[in-house]
Amino acid sequence: MDDKTNSDIEISLYSFPGLAPLAQDKICGTLTIEDANCPIYGLSFRTILQEVSEVFEISEDLIKGRNREHAIICARTAYFALTKQFLPAYTLAKIGKYVNRDHSTVYHNWSKHNDWMEVYAEYAELYNRVEYRCSKYFIHDKENKDHINP
Repeated sequence: MDDKTNSDIEISLYSFPGLAPLAQDKICGTLTIEDANCPIYGLSFRTILQEVSEVFEISEDLIKGRNREHAIICARTAYFALTKQFLPAYTLAKIGKYVNRDHSTVYHNWSKHNDWMEVYAEYAELYNRVEYRCSKYFIHDKENKDHINP
């Protein structure tokens, strides 16, 4: 198969969520169908946590810590939901390990996230803001796509 560089391939959360599992902090060279798990953008556990920390205005240490204040739990829940959304190939155990939680805690928070999106307008607003910021890490083709599928 032909090699495609980062500049001529479109990676979309909605069309190729499976490309996210090995995300790192730097863009790598080329991507082929055979090595589709190659990290091609900078979205990682650390990056998501940093974005959540900035938007929710809660330090990363507090999110990783044992504090159970409501604002901190909201930030932690957003981290779990975003990580599961943007890095779907990772297990719940690996997602939780980065913030010192086990898989059952990740699952519990991830499942209550949908309810919170409907009930808590402030949480939904902050979550949507972080989601938008995280989506910017995906690489999009800058050329007109009409030449590919006329």
